Amino acid sequence: DMFLKQQQISWKQAYKDIDRQLKIAKNPGDFKDILDNFYNMYVSNLPDDADLHVELANYLPKCANFRSKNKIVYRKKLLTIIKRGWPGKAPNVLERQTDLVLMCFYGFIEHVAHIPKIERKKIVKDFRNMVNLHLQDRLFF
Repeated sequence: DMFLKQQQISWKQAYKDIDRQLKIAKNPGDFKDILDNFYNMYVSNLPDDADLHVELANYLPKCANFRSKNKIVYRKKLLTIIKRGWPGKAPNVLERQTDLVLMCFYGFIEHVAHIPKIERKKIVKDFRNMVNLHLQDRLFF
């Protein structure tokens, strides 16, 4: 229950920040910043023992259930951000890119939680650049 509560509080705050930024965003650059800010915030808020938290969140039934439901909520917000931050995408491209960014983010969480805290800032920058390059492709192959 303790790990579940921590996840719920963390994601609730993240969504509050994202929603606040969505309300004031006006142009594509503002929406791109929302995604960059989220990644930076997420990684900077990871505790020293993030690997333990991530592993438990994957295997404790309540946490795994929350994670599955949370992916749906995060995907909706991600779809909005991508649609407004990288305009002009065909609907099917938008859907595919959103799903891939979501999948990459959850894989990124698994990876970054297991590396030393000092190295996390470097890898989040690389991850943000990778996502931005991916989303710049309007046709997606």
